Amino acid sequence: SQTVGNLIRNPAVWLFALILSYIGQAEASVSLWGTIYLQKMFAYDPVTQGATFLSAFFLLFTLARLVSGIFIEKIGYAKTIYISLVATIITLLLGFSLMEGGIWILAVSGFFISIIWPAILAIMTRAFGGSVPVAISIATTISGINSILLQLFTGYLGQLLGAEWGYRLSLLYAVISTVLFFALMIHFRRKKIYCDAV
Repeated sequence: SQTVGNLIRNPAVWLFALILSYIGQAEASVSLWGTIYLQKMFAYDPVTQGATFLSAFFLLFTLARLVSGIFIEKIGYAKTIYISLVATIITLLLGFSLMEGGIWILAVSGFFISIIWPAILAIMTRAFGGSVPVAISIATTISGINSILLQLFTGYLGQLLGAEWGYRLSLLYAVISTVLFFALMIHFRRKKIYCDAV
């Protein structure tokens, strides 16, 4: 097992932490900014139409958590994350591009976003072995700190560009998560680390 100091200096821990924080912010943007987006863009009532949208998003989110374990093991952790990240980007891009016609496509993104966090933790279990409890503690702490900064950044841009951008930024966060995951996989290949991910 690795020491705390070694894990803090390990680039993989930081990449895991950043992936978790950015995809976590993409998820949080829905509950924090989703109804504001619908209200600002389409004059939807947040109490009725907004609540229905959130219910649909989190219903699919919960459903994915329930069934994803079945195919994660069959497809593989890395492939599952690749597919989920790309599907998240596509659904968000389509949903925002189609404006009011894409609202329910945005809700579908919840299914794919939901899968990423547990699959990332599963890869960490394989990558760090006996050091995984400490590695996850460090990664989630870094992720939590970065999430606070992302919340502040999102709020600032929302004030600057308009509150609807608080939700639109979820697309950017999903893209950043994807880039970081590619960087993580490249790091694993260079270090010849096998964790059912390369």
